[in-house]
Amino acid sequence: MFSTLSAAAIGVSFGAIAVASGVPGWLAIAMSVFIHAGGAQFLSVGLLAVGNSVAAVVGGLLLNAPVICPSASPFTTPRATPGGRGSQGASSSATSRWRLR
Repeated sequence: MFSTLSAAAIGVSFGAIAVASGVPGWLAIAMSVFIHAGGAQFLSVGLLAVGNSVAAVVGGLLLNAPVICPSASPFTTPRATPGGRGSQGASSSATSRWRLR
């Protein structure tokens, strides 16, 4: 319930900022539906308000990159590779045969 209330509060604040910046209501709703990163919504509204639509699109894509393609994020976890400790003998745990690079 708390997360629903906080999401609603952020949505209302985004709508108010978008409409106050001159963004049409239908575009604010479309942005809420199609843009996954909340920061990208606020960035886009600010850039659209000053007339820089190209920077709004580029900034939105950069902020959504970890959502669209998680491997594009510089903060991804290392991949596991076979041959780590525990692969020498029989093990009851499959994860013990994997080590991090």
